[in-house]
Formats: sequence, C-alpha cells, structure tokens
Amino acid sequence: MTLVPSHQQLSNGNNIKINYLTIMKYFLSLLFISVSMSFFSQKREIIDGKEYIVHTVKQGETLYGITQKYSATKKDLRDANSGILMFLKEGQKLNIPVAVKDRTIHTVEKGETLYGISKIYGLTIEELTALNPEKVKDLQVGTVLQLRKKAKTIPEPKEESATDKTVHVVAKGETLYGITKKYGVTLEQLKKLNPGLTENIAIGDKIVLPVGAKLMEIELPKTENFPKSGSKLIQYTVEKGETFYGISKKYNTTVEAIKKSNPGVESLKEGDKLTIALPSKYLTDIKVSLGEPILPKGVNLDSVNKINPLKDELNKMVMKESYSVSLFLPLMLDKNAQIPMETNKVKKIHPYTEMSTHFYQGVRLALDSVAKSGTSFDLQVFDTRNDTSTVGKQLKTNTIKTSDLIVGPFFEKPYKLVSDFSKTQQIQAICPVNQSNKLLFNNPFVTELKTSFPTQISYVANFIAKNRNTENVICVSGKTKQEKYLANLFIENFEKALVGKPNNYRTKASAFNLTSYSSMNGFDAKLVKGKKNVVVLPIIEKGMASSFFTQLNIILSKSRMKGYEVEIYALENFLEYDDIETSYKMKYNLHVTTSSFIDYKDENVVTFVKQYRAKFGSEPSKFAFMGFDAAFFHAVGLDAFGKGYSAHYDQIKVPLLQSSFQLERSDKNSGFENQSVFIVAYKDFELIKVN
Repeated sequence: MTLVPSHQQLSNGNNIKINYLTIMKYFLSLLFISVSMSFFSQKREIIDGKEYIVHTVKQGETLYGITQKYSATKKDLRDANSGILMFLKEGQKLNIPVAVKDRTIHTVEKGETLYGISKIYGLTIEELTALNPEKVKDLQVGTVLQLRKKAKTIPEPKEESATDKTVHVVAKGETLYGITKKYGVTLEQLKKLNPGLTENIAIGDKIVLPVGAKLMEIELPKTENFPKSGSKLIQYTVEKGETFYGISKKYNTTVEAIKKSNPGVESLKEGDKLTIALPSKYLTDIKVSLGEPILPKGVNLDSVNKINPLKDELNKMVMKESYSVSLFLPLMLDKNAQIPMETNKVKKIHPYTEMSTHFYQGVRLALDSVAKSGTSFDLQVFDTRNDTSTVGKQLKTNTIKTSDLIVGPFFEKPYKLVSDFSKTQQIQAICPVNQSNKLLFNNPFVTELKTSFPTQISYVANFIAKNRNTENVICVSGKTKQEKYLANLFIENFEKALVGKPNNYRTKASAFNLTSYSSMNGFDAKLVKGKKNVVVLPIIEKGMASSFFTQLNIILSKSRMKGYEVEIYALENFLEYDDIETSYKMKYNLHVTTSSFIDYKDENVVTFVKQYRAKFGSEPSKFAFMGFDAAFFHAVGLDAFGKGYSAHYDQIKVPLLQSSFQLERSDKNSGFENQSVFIVAYKDFELIKVN
C-alpha cells in the first residue's frame, strides 16, 4: 500500500490548494499495481451483443497504460469487466471494448434509429442498408448490424519462399489505401499477391507485400468520418426528466451542438439515444486537486500550541467555501481555549478534538491516495461542536448543498439533522460510528458503516449453528429491554439455523436470565460436563457484564465444577470493558463480534502506520483507521460510479485497513447498513481474528 507522504502546496494567504499533477509522477499509486501491455495480436469476442478485445495482463502493465493503448476510459473497462479494476495481476483477462471506429457490429438498443447509428460510426444510411439489407427493414432492439464486411485473414501465397516475401500486420486505424502509400505499392499489386483482399481489413490481418517493398516516410491521411484528434463521439441514453439544456451542461457543450448531431430530434423522452460530440478539451479540463479547508477568520489556533503527538495539524483543518466532500467533526475548537495551561507541560486538548484530528488525518491520506488515479476531491470540514443548533446553521448554507458526499456527524442528534438534510438534498450521508437503526427507515441516503448489535447477534447465531451445533449452547438475557430483545433474537435465529443440520446437541439454545450483580443462582445447572459450553452474552450494561465474569469464575472455581469447558461470545461493546480481567477473557475463551479489526501484522496496516507517522508525527488511533477506510471506500465509489455510487455498493471491492463493508438495505426506501462481522478471540494476550 502506497500513500502520499507529502504535498506540494500552492499558497495564497489561508487558501491552500494541493496540486497532485506535480506529484503523481513521483509516487506509486495505491490503486493500481503496475503492469505493461501489448495491443496487437489480441482476439475479439462478442459478449451480450457487444464487441470486445480480450487482453491478457502482462507483468508491468498499468490500467492507465491499457486505457491509453486501446483509446478507452477507466469507466469503459470497469463497465466491461463487472465493476472496479483496483488491482491487476499478471495473466488476468480483461474485456476491452472495441473503439467505435474499429467495431464490426452494433447491437440495437432501445430508442436507437438507423440515422443515429450511422452517425455514431461515420457511415451513411445507404452504407448501413447495403451491409444489412434485411435487418434494416424492421429494426428491433437486439438486432445485430454488420458495420463492415467480415474481415478475412489473407492467406500467404505458397509459391513464395519466406526469404522473398515481406508481410505487413494491419495495425489499429490503418486502411488499405494507407498501406499502399506507406510502402509505395499499388492496390492492384496487393490484390494480386493476396487473393480475396478487400477494403475491409481488420487489426492483425497479414498482407503480403511485393518483393523489395520498403517503408516510405510519408504522413498517412486521416479519415474524415470520425471526430478529429482530441475529440470524441459518445452515445448518451436520456434519463427520465432530462432536457437538452441539462445534458449540454453535463458534457460542457451547447443545445445547438447536440441538435446538430441529432437532426430531427426536437423533444426528449426517457430511453432516447443521442449522439454527442464532446468538446476537444472535455477530458483535459478536469482539474486534479484536493482543497485544504480554510481557517475561519478570527480563529487563532496557535493557542492550541504544538500538540504532542498531534502537532499543529489543527491549523489546516477547519472549513469554508464550496467542496465536494463535507466532513462534520466535533473539533470543539472553542472548548480548547478554556482548558488551562499547566506550567512546564504541553497544553491539553479536548478529547473530541484529538479524536476528530485523527479521523480527519485518516480521511486526508485516503483522498490523497484516490486522487492519484486522476479524480478530483475537494474537502470541507465543519466543526459541529457536538451541538445541534450549530449543525442546523451549517446546513442552511448554500455551499453544503453542492456536496457529493457527507461524512458524519458522530453523535445521534446532530446526525439526525444531517440525515434529514441528506434525504431532502439527495446527498449520501455516511456515519462511521454506531447510530440508531431508526435513522435508516425510509431514507435511502443514509449509510451506517458500523454493524448494528442486532446484525452482530444474528451473525453469531448462524456462526455458532454452523460451527458449534454439537455443543451445549446457552444464551444469557440481561435486565434491559434491549438486552432481552437481543437474547430473543439470538435464540430465534439459532433455532432456524439448526434446521437440517446433522448431530445437533439441542434443537434450540438453553436460556438463562441474568438479573443480579451478585448472584447467578441456577447457572451451574445449565452447564454440561464433557461438552463445550458455548455461552452467548448479549449484555450491554458494563457493570452487569463485569459481574458475570466475576460470578462465573466463582462458580467454576468450585471443586465439583472441575473439567467444565466454557467458551463465551459477546458483542463489540466488550472490547471497551477494561475492568473485565484479561485473565478471565482468556480463561473462558472470550469471543467478541466487531465490524472493525486492526491486524498490526498486516502489510497494508504496517505501511499505513509508517506513512501516518512520517506525515503527522504521531501514532494513528483507531479513528485514523476509521477515517481512512470510510473515505477511501466512498472516494473509490465516486471515482467509479459518480454521485449515484450507492447503487453500486456491492461492486466496490477494495482492500481496507480495519473494515470490510458489506452495505445492504432492507428495502429500496431504506438506508444502508454494514452487514460485515468479524469475530475476534483473546489468545495469549492478543486479539486473533477467528472468521
């Protein structure tokens, strides 16, 4: 994993912009493993009515290099290969869409006309009709039209020896006329040496040349049927409610230009196909930059001092202006001024400030990494002060409405305001910390990255049913309404998961109600000697959780309980319960569910930690990892699919540091929740991932 270790900054007062074009050539990209490619000698295939070149990745090739070689875009390759191409490996097969001017077939889509198709390929209606005399009479969706006569591989005359003949292999864009000029020969000579040779030649065709033919130093004429160099024709499918004006703005062209390319089209309806000539600078006009948030006027962060180990990164991280990614964090900058300075000691900062700083720095590293692939990200940071009225005022500003992505806030009441705003403005708002599942109801623009307790306990039920169905399973219910709900949810799901499994010890879990901090009368009767006693503990209240381990240890310390084996499964909150003795956690084989797990031996994690230290002079907290994963995953989604990336969550497959996002929703009107669950266990004073 390679992250951007430094920025080249262009400063103008407090406005700091980062120019990635100047640093891209110095650093390896996180997104792509370098590989090289060869264009020619690739075979073609027709897949679902579309024409592709099948390319085999070779060592040293890059995705960028492949797009340049085949005159394709990253989106072209992603669409042709079932989503994102994050890492390439040697030997991997890629379907490359054949460039418009090199295609030999076209499959008719809804709304297309013969005239529109002819304009795409630079043909006349008469030429298309001649190639497809029967099919054009009744043009139907799915009809496959020939765009040229089928190319033939020209046999080499047997009477000539290998030493006498010269063979030319047809390259991309070449014409028979151009080849005659390239070698200074006539068309008649070529046809005589290559029986059956026609004007319809294809890439890879071999053409025998007259003896003594030599390459001439001439400039080949360019075809007039296709856009000039630097421009590109695309076919656009009209979406519901779209207008000529809206489409023209989307592609930086004019209404007149669109109508000129589509004569006779005066009104639009969903599904119509338009031919659009992109301006020559359409692609090069896209800026690659990551905007630094601007320091608000009147705020002096010098009083925060050089925070050790956070240094003075706060001086760069507060808001203003209009950006595409809005980050809501409880920076609590106003509170830091109220913290007294102690003599000969580094000034303390608010704990939320420290948390937010780490999260922000993780986000920065993530956006730096994705930006190297050529995508522009601008970042705006809001200090929520953990105050709903402050967030409410921020949401009333016009700049936030231009966001493509909102991250945060961290706390439920401010996040409720943002989630309502996101639904109104149709901007995806992601929350990286635990929030109420109620926020997901009837709001498809909310994404919760933390796996909820109900999802975690349901996962445990299926995991134990699969791996511990022959053992004695006990579910402990607590005192609160939430704890009782989670216990019942486990019991129901566990019973369902056992159906059809062989050798079940029981058909359902044994239940035990934990109602006292000082006694667990009757629990010993639930245990079975000679079986592993798998205890599921969906307890939320910290004191009750700690008390359970104390009481369990008392019970199993009795001589009559010698030889009883216990394995405990609890929820993510147990990772924060330091008052439970570590010796108990290992002695009773504590397993904990979680939606995030940092393996500090993992190569990617090791690299991230090194980069974080080098850039920020501190050790990354869990919030730095959280910020990186949340921003990296969604930035890749924006890069691959645009603002509607949430509809393609299942296609975003990227390596993350501490998380695995499996984002799903219960129905089309609801928000997304992470369904991914890790199970970790305490072994030899370490946490080990089990699943």
